[in-house]
Amino acid sequence: MPPLKKVRQEQKQEKTTEEQRIQFAVNSSSYCMIPHPDAEYVTVRNPVTGLDHHLKTDSEAFLAMVWELSQKGMKNKFFKDLQSFAELFDSKWANVSDLVRGYLKAKEIQSVD
Repeated sequence: MPPLKKVRQEQKQEKTTEEQRIQFAVNSSSYCMIPHPDAEYVTVRNPVTGLDHHLKTDSEAFLAMVWELSQKGMKNKFFKDLQSFAELFDSKWANVSDLVRGYLKAKEIQSVD
């Protein structure tokens, strides 16, 4: 009698609710931020909590939220939104993008040390 082949069952890992929400936000065609005039304020939707946050674009709270959500996989989505805002609404959004890029780079260097 031939030996029995062991059937390998791969365990499918289920994504957490947080991971599902982040993935949905990343894949969505809608913005995760709502721009306000003159690139002074922005409303950011946190896909994990579902809450909207009205923040000043040069505030520590805005940059911290972008950092937190970037660590969960939304970095490219933020830059895509900021680029769209600069092209469609106001070129001042390019300055916000530069500020965010510099902040994230500094945080990444800081987290390595």
